[in-house]
Amino acid sequence: MNDALHPQLAAEQSTPQEFIDNLPLPYIEIDRNGLITRANKATQALHAAEHGGLIGRLAWEMMASDEMAASFASFCSLLESGEVPSVVRHNIFVSTGQFRTFELHRSLMLNAQGKPDGMRVIGIDVTESVKALETARTAAHWLHSVVASIPEPVLVADAMGMIRSVNPAAESFFGWLPGAVHGRLVEQVLPLSLHAPAPNPPLDFYRALEAPARTRLTVLDGQNAPVIVDLMSAPVSDVQTGHLAGVVCVLHRVHSVAG
Repeated sequence: MNDALHPQLAAEQSTPQEFIDNLPLPYIEIDRNGLITRANKATQALHAAEHGGLIGRLAWEMMASDEMAASFASFCSLLESGEVPSVVRHNIFVSTGQFRTFELHRSLMLNAQGKPDGMRVIGIDVTESVKALETARTAAHWLHSVVASIPEPVLVADAMGMIRSVNPAAESFFGWLPGAVHGRLVEQVLPLSLHAPAPNPPLDFYRALEAPARTRLTVLDGQNAPVIVDLMSAPVSDVQTGHLAGVVCVLHRVHSVAG
């Protein structure tokens, strides 16, 4: 039987050495002095040939300079304590001439006496995922800053009507403590005046999911004084899927109600 025609059988018959060497992810083994004793093909492919071989070199030589000391100190501490290593991220210089971010999964190697004597490390390139996450965080921070700067009260609710965010102007207007109304229904937290000049129309959150709406209400402010406001609401759609994600409400103060 030709093993080349049966890759699964060939893989089952390969030695552990061959299996590790052919892993699609970079893998290295480090002795207790921090020297690389083994590097598979995927690791070799990440290393520029003109920089020499990897075996016998310190594992931290390809790491960003500001990360070397802390990583080496962590390595020494783990060998001393024998604790199970956690997953870490480091920036590593690769053959393309740039630093890439790798998620490193580590395990201790033990000697015949069961004492830590080195470390195995397998890496996953997460550069693009980290960049995408950072971009999303920056956009979210910017949006949060914009909403926080709006001088009128703003409430954002999810598709079930639960409040997910209110800006400082809303907290100041109604006298809410930060985070006090998070997770509560919009209809439950808006303090409607029971003695409005004209009856307040019923709040219909689900109608607000369908199209922009404007409703005049009499609410109680932080001093429990009745204030006439225009509540302007609009559905929020997910920009990627187009699905309804919730509602944003802006309150505009019209005037106070005379006592």
